[in-house]
Amino acid sequence: MTAETGKTNRGTVVVFLLTGLLLAAAAVCYFFVDERVFSYLRNNPQTWHKDLWAQALKQLGRSYPLIWLLLVWVWLTGKHKTVIVCLLSLLITLAAVTVIKETVRRPRPRDVITTETKAGDEKDIYRSWSFPSGDTASVFAAVTVLAFAVRWPVTVLFAVCCSGVAILRVVVLAHYPSDVLGGAATGILSGWSAISIRNLYPEIENIFKGRERMLSFIGVILIPILIWRLQGFEQLVILLEFYAPIALISIVVDRRQSKQT
Repeated sequence: MTAETGKTNRGTVVVFLLTGLLLAAAAVCYFFVDERVFSYLRNNPQTWHKDLWAQALKQLGRSYPLIWLLLVWVWLTGKHKTVIVCLLSLLITLAAVTVIKETVRRPRPRDVITTETKAGDEKDIYRSWSFPSGDTASVFAAVTVLAFAVRWPVTVLFAVCCSGVAILRVVVLAHYPSDVLGGAATGILSGWSAISIRNLYPEIENIFKGRERMLSFIGVILIPILIWRLQGFEQLVILLEFYAPIALISIVVDRRQSKQT
């Protein structure tokens, strides 16, 4: 057994243990915690999530900045293999979250408030469902893939950012605690599924046949334009102010590590 195989096997055990714990915690929250947290936040509205740093962290859950960071990485370093698996994990996450949401059809906390304060057609109120949290699932899916490719301190930092995204989704009454725990479990399983597909079909890492840098450059240009047009100039500023430095710092650290090895 090679060292890489041993690492993958240990990682698989950790993935399933962590997923089991998250799902168990989600069940506990569903029965005993969700309504208490909902009542507290409803009666004590929070404002700190409107701070600039919180808005930047919230944006990370939208996937656009995450994909943009990954594409910048490919464009500047040429290291595309892990990034392709990350993108695959996001596609799997999107499919899984969509199916689960449409199956469970749990109203969001803020929609529950809307139905109590404003009469209207449920089709107009329930435009999206609460379980599981798609934002949380997306970031955990990508981080699961990255955890197999980076050192553990970086993984811990990523996990902290993912947890921040999850907390913000609860604070803004977009989700219950069980929703974000279920989202984290979904994301981790999606990331592991993407890695498993890569192990079965390693040729998927070269699916673009050497065009990775060109395609990533196109994405690096297009995503900020889309954010500007669809979400506004303020969101574009957040992307460039927070995530561009993160991308550059990550690349500098990677190059230093490459020289040392």
